[in-house]
Amino acid sequence: MSATTGPEAPLSVDSLKQLKATEIEWDEKLKRVREEGERTLSRLREAAEIAVREARLQADRDREAAVIAARSRIAAEAEKIQEEGRRAAESIDREKSRDVRSLREAVLNAVLGPFRSA
Repeated sequence: MSATTGPEAPLSVDSLKQLKATEIEWDEKLKRVREEGERTLSRLREAAEIAVREARLQADRDREAAVIAARSRIAAEAEKIQEEGRRAAESIDREKSRDVRSLREAVLNAVLGPFRSA
């Protein structure tokens, strides 16, 4: 008997049915795996976007804190410079006052010298 006739023909149909069922089963499994992969990828993308947003917010907070700290250091340095300037100005004023007083006394002594002691 040949392969297309006789009792072997029903086995071929059963084999084809089983093959088709296996193909359908694997197609469904592949579809589920693809869908799960797409869902996983979507979740990972969302998580990455959230992480990037949070990192940007943290970077903004860190930058703002650095700016505030820098402003504080600058203000302290400016205050220090101003204080040094005030002290230098006071020192110059004291020296000039002494010089003016001594010059005044010298001029008065030169002009009024003999009359001052009397």
